Amino acid sequence: MGSIAEFDSELPYESRLAALKQRGVALWDVIHCFRRKGSLDSAIDTPIVNDFTGFFHAGGLGSSIECVALNGAAAAKLFRQHVQARGLVPERVRVVQLPSSSPAHAMKDAVVVKTARWRELLEQHLVNASSTSTDMVNAQ
Repeated sequence: MGSIAEFDSELPYESRLAALKQRGVALWDVIHCFRRKGSLDSAIDTPIVNDFTGFFHAGGLGSSIECVALNGAAAAKLFRQHVQARGLVPERVRVVQLPSSSPAHAMKDAVVVKTARWRELLEQHLVNASSTSTDMVNAQ
């Protein structure tokens, strides 16, 4: 995200969140908590989904959301099952599945290929870095 949103990815975590916020990006996980044996996403059991009703309809923030970008197939599947299937996504919101950033899904030239795909899908939704956006917040 650093190269796409034009900030230094080596910044401390809080600074990276602030940089994302400035570009109009809210960072939030689909799942609040879950159980799983091992580290594979396919082993996720009994997920508890974050409050997307509140996320999409919170004062100020909800009405400004244009796009939900999901990091990989597992996040997309969980979002479809637990959020979209319950009708929680406003019609105006575009939902896109990005290639997973997980090293478990490595391929030749993975960083270059994935960054290009992420840029292609997200660029139109980023706020210009020189403008100030107060509508988006870190909704973590």
